[in-house]
Order: sequence, then structure tokens, then C-alpha cells
Amino acid sequence: MAAKRQFSAALAFLQALVVMTEPVPQQQWSNETQQARFMRRCVELADEAVDLGGAPFGCLIADPASGGRVLVEGRNHAGRNPIWHGEMDAIDSLAQFLKPQRVRDVAPSLELYTTAEPCAMCMGAGERCLG
Repeated sequence: MAAKRQFSAALAFLQALVVMTEPVPQQQWSNETQQARFMRRCVELADEAVDLGGAPFGCLIADPASGGRVLVEGRNHAGRNPIWHGEMDAIDSLAQFLKPQRVRDVAPSLELYTTAEPCAMCMGAGERCLG
């Protein structure tokens, strides 16, 4: 039941982010079915994070232009490192995935999904790196 509440809260947060985000011209975003699939995966990542000693937070970054392919995933590892949140893990993985391209050059066309409202650190990193 807690995971369902967490999923609902995260989906509401995602919808708010989509409204606040300035759309990229001719950008096609993921549909509701894809969004639900991404959020279910984030909840699975959150469960994995707990199993690994972290807090229940999971994150992924998807590319809607590729039919909704998940590029990277992140889990909370704050039990080992206090700044290793799920969003930070995903953003760092994206930087490694995109090398030699810069995250800022590609990220405006990507979507970030997370199981909870990001903390100030993760929100700042998301805004700085993802657009």
C-alpha cells in the first residue's frame, strides 16, 4: 500500500513537472502508458535501493523520441554516501552513457522519472544538468 501511495505521489509530481517545463519545439513526450511503466520501474528501483541499504527512492531517465527507451536508472545509496540519491545516480549514469556528449546538450529532450519529489540538491542538479 505504501508503494502505491508513493507511486501516486510521484506520478502527481511528474505531472506537475511536465506542466512547469517549457516544451521543446515539436517534442513528443511519453504517453500515459509509458509514464505508468516508467513509474512502476522507479518503484522497483526504490525497492532494490532498500534491499541494498539505501532509502526507498528510485529514478530513471528515458528518451521519448526513441519510443520510450530507458537510457539509465538510479537507486538511492545514501546509506553509503549521503549525497548519492537516486536522481544523482541517474544523472551521473547519464553523463557516463553520453560521453563525449554533454548532458546539457542532450537532456532537454529527455524525461526524468523519480519516486518522490526531489530534495533541493537533486532538484538543483536536475535543473542545472537537465535543462
